[in-house]
This record gives sequence, C-alpha cells and structure tokens, in this order.
Amino acid sequence: MDYNRLAHTLYERFNARDVDGIFELLHAEVEWVNEPKDIHVHGLDELHVVWTRQKGTAIVHFDVTSVTPKENGFFVVVQEKVWTHEKELLFDGPVGHDYTLKEEKIIRCDIVDADAG
Repeated sequence: MDYNRLAHTLYERFNARDVDGIFELLHAEVEWVNEPKDIHVHGLDELHVVWTRQKGTAIVHFDVTSVTPKENGFFVVVQEKVWTHEKELLFDGPVGHDYTLKEEKIIRCDIVDADAG
C-alpha cells in the first residue's frame, strides 16, 4: 500500500472540505478522534454529524510534512493552521496523526505529539 499517496489524498480532501471523498478512505466502523484528544467518534454516520456541526467553528488547513509506515497503518506529521472566520490565526504548528488501517481503509485516527512517530 502506498501510505504516502493515501496520506496526501486524505489531506487534500480535508483541505477541500470533500467529506464524501474522505469517507471513501474510511472503514464503516471508523473511530475518529475528536477534540479533546481522548474522545472518539464511532462510525461514519456519527462522524458526519460531528463534522457538519463543527463546519462553521473554524477554518483548518493541513500540509503534510512526513509520512511514516507502521504496523497496520501509518503516522503523519502535518503543519496544522487554524483560523477564525475573521481570519485570526489561532494555531500554527506541527501535529501528529496516527492512523490504523483495516481492509485497506482507515479504521482509527488519533492525535499524538508530532515527534511520537
């Protein structure tokens, strides 16, 4: 599996706000981290509800800086930028995303320190 391509495709779709495109990459039983970091959303339906609700809260953009394969998945470091709708920068820094795969689809996503991979 080409983890680098998968990661870049995932974040391109995030940045384009292409939820249907993102869902094509996710397992139906996905567990996706939600802020705060210790809460996970379970399944595509629940994830869709949460993302729809959060859509208007901030503008988020990710740039992939590294992709590292791991057993049953991959680890990505992104440069994450978050703005208010008034264009006030709230955050600009590296973040780690740890992905686990099942049947070549993302089954779990966790936010971790960027140097954890």
